[in-house]
Amino acid sequence: MGFGLAGIQDEDLIRITGTRRAIEECFQAAKTEVGLDHYQVRRYDAGTAT
Repeated sequence: MGFGLAGIQDEDLIRITGTRRAIEECFQAAKTEVGLDHYQVRRYDAGTAT
């Protein structure tokens, strides 16, 4: 199965993938709720701008 670590069972990979998806959905819902769903964060260091 792909490039998984040796010794990891398929069931463990499926469980981990499901957990990650739930976390991603939680973050997306939170961003939408506070109005950051269309906001892209960029870093700007004023001291280095020329």
